[in-house]
Amino acid sequence: MGTAEQMMIVRVGNALRFVTSTKYLIERGFFNGACWY
Repeated sequence: MGTAEQMMIVRVGNALRFVTSTKYLIERGFFNGACWY
């Protein structure tokens, strides 16, 4: 495996983790946050 491939895998993994955590925060926090506005 080349360095570029490893970088791509890490980048994809970070992107997936970011999307999952963002989706989780939106689902958990949006309704709770909506009560404050």
